[in-house]
Amino acid sequence: MISVCLADGVFPSTSLNLKQIMRKSFKISTDVFQNPDLLSILYNEVRNTLGETYPELVSKEKEAKLIIEHEREGYAKLRTTLKKKWRDLVQGHP
Repeated sequence: MISVCLADGVFPSTSLNLKQIMRKSFKISTDVFQNPDLLSILYNEVRNTLGETYPELVSKEKEAKLIIEHEREGYAKLRTTLKKKWRDLVQGHP
């Protein structure tokens, strides 16, 4: 779903649902699979599987991967900041 949305030109900044799904995907790929780049790898698989039927997956691959990388970096920064705030809160209120 993420791959097709990005190939269709939907941006996470304009679609809250897409942003939430991407963040959940980043969380699962990091916490469960220990592979923060899993979404980019899966984009390749979707492109290879559906690329002939849906040529936008191939033609917009570069842009989609840039968006995935940008959102992944933003999510990683958010998690780091929230972990620090949580630690500070727990230390201040044991």
